Amino acid sequence: MFDGTIYKRCACTEPVLDEQGQPAATRAGRPKVRDLGADCPKLDKRDHGTWFYYLNLGFKPDGTRNRPRKGGFATQTKAKEAAQKIWDLAQAGVDVTSDETCGEYLTRWLENKPSLKRSTDHSYDDYVQRLFIPSFGALKLRDLTARPIEDMFKAIRAENIIREQNQLDAERAREAERHAHQVWRNATAPRDPQLRITWNEAKATAKEALAKPRRPTGPGTQVRIKAALSSALETARKQHLIKENWAALVELPRYKKPKPLLWTKGRVEAWRKTGKKPSPVMVWTTAQTGAFLDSVIYDRLYPLWHLTAFMGLRRGESCALSWSEVDLDEGVIHITEQIVAVSYEPYEDTPKADSIRDIALDQDTLDLLRWWKKVQDTEREDLLAQGKKWIDSGRVFTKEDGSEYHPQFFSDRFERLYKKISLPPVRLHDLRHGSATIALRAGVHIKVVQQRLGHSSIKVTGDTYTAVSEDVEREAAETTLAAVPRARRKILPGAGSDILDRYLKTMMHVPERESDGPLPYEVRQALSIPSDIITDEGAQLFIHGGSYAGWWSVGIQLEAHGKVFGEIRTERDPKPDAAVDAAQRWVQEYCTANSLTLHDFENLNRFLPSQVAPYEVLARCTISSAPSLEQEECMPETATIDPVSPAA
Repeated sequence: MFDGTIYKRCACTEPVLDEQGQPAATRAGRPKVRDLGADCPKLDKRDHGTWFYYLNLGFKPDGTRNRPRKGGFATQTKAKEAAQKIWDLAQAGVDVTSDETCGEYLTRWLENKPSLKRSTDHSYDDYVQRLFIPSFGALKLRDLTARPIEDMFKAIRAENIIREQNQLDAERAREAERHAHQVWRNATAPRDPQLRITWNEAKATAKEALAKPRRPTGPGTQVRIKAALSSALETARKQHLIKENWAALVELPRYKKPKPLLWTKGRVEAWRKTGKKPSPVMVWTTAQTGAFLDSVIYDRLYPLWHLTAFMGLRRGESCALSWSEVDLDEGVIHITEQIVAVSYEPYEDTPKADSIRDIALDQDTLDLLRWWKKVQDTEREDLLAQGKKWIDSGRVFTKEDGSEYHPQFFSDRFERLYKKISLPPVRLHDLRHGSATIALRAGVHIKVVQQRLGHSSIKVTGDTYTAVSEDVEREAAETTLAAVPRARRKILPGAGSDILDRYLKTMMHVPERESDGPLPYEVRQALSIPSDIITDEGAQLFIHGGSYAGWWSVGIQLEAHGKVFGEIRTERDPKPDAAVDAAQRWVQEYCTANSLTLHDFENLNRFLPSQVAPYEVLARCTISSAPSLEQEECMPETATIDPVSPAA
């Protein structure tokens, strides 16, 4: 029970009388009055006056009595409950006499956290100013409970519904604008003026729709908002400003961090039909990554794409990488800093402790970086020879004048490049995820993957990539099986394990061929390459196949998972190169019969991972309608593309 008093008083007044019993007046001539307070005779009436309390909390540091009081309660019971609550807070060590509001405290708390990273400080300041202060900033800190915080998150979820609708409206408006523009462009001259008016109206509608907030506050962001508020209130609890960390008591809808999913053939087909991604985080298969790298081999930033795809660097880490942190002799890069953008303003920052790491480089990557350094040196010499200024930033990836890139440029450039070859959508950060799938498929231990990516623990890596690794294994199994056409793919039921073992041992033993001549083959699907993809410049095609117990099944395609234009099956031979030679003869015969020219047939078997190299074949060629060198001596020389292994 609290130590204090509950009493009732009102706002009634009475005249002040002088010594003669007459109403006294002020110097201004107004009648003097006094509050009746607890002496009002009407207080016996139930609806007259309000209830107050005051508490005896000992003495303040200055020696005066500490007697907090408060009134305005409609009933005596409510006054007692309020008094007991304040008493309990005081006994728990809370400063109940403080009048600091939540807004004042949160602002002070943020100012006193100098150790925050700049990006975190920016996010926290946004939460405080945009969410916390408007929601409960005027409330006294000591009066805060979980209810106002719960109401704030309810308002966020309600706003999300509006923003999602805004996004749908914006997409419809942009589509209507594109349609109106297309109608205007396709109209024959002289165009109807109304078509231009319709297009302008559609543009105005789209502009208005795009100006509305469309990005919802996702579950992950809500978790971070709660974490920021919880951190602030935990500090207040430790300082005895509040009794409970009210944010910690608030429950949010269950949220599970989205795990990366692989762009399998089925998912790609569904995306092409609906335009919807199966998950916010999607990862290319090794074949898709290889197709991307092949397509950007002549892009100036190819070394960046290569390093991200195979070494898993973050965007900011690539942007900040300096030549001083690249040891080309030892074959190691040291990740010690990153470039982070806050409100599009880039600045240099240190990564998290676990993200500071050394990454060992393979020989191909080392050769690529050495070549890139020569390119950069040549650009510097050319610029200086022209009397122009070279900006010596020291970064590995720079503009032609040596200046730094903005991190967002890498993301924007990446998106434009992969869209050119119609690959399914991924973020640049997902290319980092893809490096994990490449490593896992190549048999790299997950601990090594964790250290390369800079994860805090092996559990983080495992939780993140479990689904991907399962998809990788499934994709590899399906690809290998599908490479060999068979009438019956399943072993008959009822076969004992000993029979199966003997069967497999017999089938997996592939004897050497007695003949050293060309490997014979039979055509299982007649080769028919669509004429619309073959131009004078040529069409680049891929030859891919697999072996089952020595019989090779090889097909030709325009892209990974694309339509197979033809297929052959060879006789039994343990050597993959023999199957590639057979495929080359098959394609050459087709070109000769159809007045086409085969250019640059290249065996890519050497780029396959060691564990699949005995059972898969890969090659690349160009077929064009232009005459061959034998037919026309002056035909310009075709550039040879330096191959990049999709699974190196």
